[in-house]
Amino acid sequence: MNLPLQSTPDVSSNPVRELDVPLKEDSSNTYAKLMQSSSTGEQAEWFPAVKRKETRKIIGKGVSANTTKIKVASNENKSWHVFVGRLDPSTSESDVSEFLDESGITVRSCKMLEKRQDWQTKYAAFRVVLDYNDRDKVFDEVLWPLGTDVRDWIFTGRKQDG
Repeated sequence: MNLPLQSTPDVSSNPVRELDVPLKEDSSNTYAKLMQSSSTGEQAEWFPAVKRKETRKIIGKGVSANTTKIKVASNENKSWHVFVGRLDPSTSESDVSEFLDESGITVRSCKMLEKRQDWQTKYAAFRVVLDYNDRDKVFDEVLWPLGTDVRDWIFTGRKQDG
């Protein structure tokens, strides 16, 4: 299918011309900056998206033999952290631990989260540390009561004074 060619607009007087530079080279070139300049009535143009380089990843499935010089690290001491929330406020740490133990999930620790907002008093929420090998079992939605919120724990950087 042949489409008619369109003429290229004159961009020599365009005040937003610097946006043609790839985003990685200059962090001041942003979509927000483009929209800000176009909302002020200036002539703006779109810039090409920068395609990120794809990384390749595999997880080995080969059989390890005693003759192999490399071995996979043991999952023996690894753990997995999850958030469990929207439980009844009377739920205790031992209740959650016993529930998971009875379901065949090894709990290393369970700690109730501090309630910092008024709305949080309506619920109980926990940080649960599991055996690494049980990380998929804990996300079985049939296991949990209706409405329970179970998520991977998100680690955030600690705030530093100063």
